[in-house]
Amino acid sequence: MPQKFLTIWISSCFFLLPFQANAAPDKAVPQAPVAQQAVAKSSPITQAAVQYGVLACTSRINQVASFLTANTVNGAFLSFSPAAPDQHIFSASLEIIPPKNPSVYASTSFTPTPNGGCDAVYDTVQYAPGTCADVAAKRFKVTGTPGALKKDILMLNAGGAKFFLMPAGKNGCVVIKKEVVQ
Repeated sequence: MPQKFLTIWISSCFFLLPFQANAAPDKAVPQAPVAQQAVAKSSPITQAAVQYGVLACTSRINQVASFLTANTVNGAFLSFSPAAPDQHIFSASLEIIPPKNPSVYASTSFTPTPNGGCDAVYDTVQYAPGTCADVAAKRFKVTGTPGALKKDILMLNAGGAKFFLMPAGKNGCVVIKKEVVQ
């Protein structure tokens, strides 16, 4: 399998980490010695989070990052609190490039909970050709008129995920998926 790259922007630093989809990442990101074994098979985003002291949410970060980036080439910008990274929100903005499809923007945020868990939310944003009504009917198999968020943005329920369809010109639609992970 050809080598792929993950681009991670952290503060003002730039990292280009080689990895293969569905394979253990190379040892490009230095790891904290205590977390080295647990992080060895984690996503590059999780490895970078651990490197910068975000430890409380590593399992959830790895779950969501692996889900969003599976079988893709992608880049990420990571945001975290430098003063107390393990006690505050950790966020990643990603460009995800699926095979044979246009890029998808994703944003995900993680925060530790008082009971020792970690809550997360992610949004994905992608363009779809056609009107939003057409996209709802063809891609989501919606019959009838989907509900409007207010005026122009349609909202669809799909289990735990919500989809928002926003017109983009006369014959385009921006599809936004939002899911809270607890």
